[in-house]
Amino acid sequence: MVQFRNDETKLELDRNMAGVFELAQGEVTCTTLNTDYTYRIQDYRTGFLVLIAQGADARYDLLGTTGSDSNWLPADVPTKVRAPMRRYGVEGPKTAGRDMWSPAGLEVHFQAPDNGTKITVIETLGAQPGTFLPTAINGLVLWLRSSSIALAANSSVSSWEDESGANNHAIQATPANQPTLVYDSQGRKAVRFGASSHKLVIDPLASSILPISVFTVVTPRSEDEQRMILDKGPTGDATTRFIMYRETTDTWNLGPGSAPPTGGTVVSGQTDIVSGLHKIGADECILRENGTQIDTGTTNITAALESLHIGCDQTSARQFNGDLLEIAMYDHELTAAQFDLVDGYLSRVNKVALA
Repeated sequence: MVQFRNDETKLELDRNMAGVFELAQGEVTCTTLNTDYTYRIQDYRTGFLVLIAQGADARYDLLGTTGSDSNWLPADVPTKVRAPMRRYGVEGPKTAGRDMWSPAGLEVHFQAPDNGTKITVIETLGAQPGTFLPTAINGLVLWLRSSSIALAANSSVSSWEDESGANNHAIQATPANQPTLVYDSQGRKAVRFGASSHKLVIDPLASSILPISVFTVVTPRSEDEQRMILDKGPTGDATTRFIMYRETTDTWNLGPGSAPPTGGTVVSGQTDIVSGLHKIGADECILRENGTQIDTGTTNITAALESLHIGCDQTSARQFNGDLLEIAMYDHELTAAQFDLVDGYLSRVNKVALA
């Protein structure tokens, strides 16, 4: 049986469309209501389809005649439908390898409750969805992935290599201050901070930056107040240094000041994607949790980021107790769509559900 995966989430479509190439396009007009109309896939390379019902709702079916129990296609909302990528299991039809069969000629059926409803069908290259990486957006100056650390479990981490190309490697030369590489309860590699002296430092950064678009994938292991995840340094007093930290009310907080963005829910043992936009002084900053904007505000940050302390503040106080799976940072303000792309990537590779 041909296998399909249906997904009606426009946001996920937008995130996964990065780097996807259109192969063919067609249009079906449902001239008569509640009547079955057919589109035939044209290109043998087609991996998934984008279906858009223009002006009115419609139904679609990939395996047979459209009926009352077929999938709804909301009007004017792109709906992603993964076309067949395999048949009769991973080896394809009997006596034929997977690469020797083609979706070309398979039919998609449509039915509309209104006369004259048009459905646009876009065939796209299916090898590309889900391949977006943070490097696809210009200005990536820091990208730390725990999954890339080539150490055995429970090894001390003396260096966390930056994969952005900017050479902003996080270093800790003192053995007693080194965090530990662990495998968490979901089998993911993570850098674990817990001892009072654990921290990694990037000093100096390859270039001073502000504004900053920053992303962390983090699993707290306690709900203690004001534990630093990332800390700005080395200049400035204690009220102007912090980039992202836990607040006293078990919420996330982006930066110092009287009205910084704050919110979300910090739960011990729960992995979250915490991201945000950090700008100078009175300029609006943004805090996001698991792909959703949760607050805006302002901070006291007035100077560009020169170095970075990971796991505590620059005085080695307010130590973070938990795991870091991934950190990414850009040297400019990302658009909302770009934030969605990076959050979508982090969700996919770190197995974190988006809100």
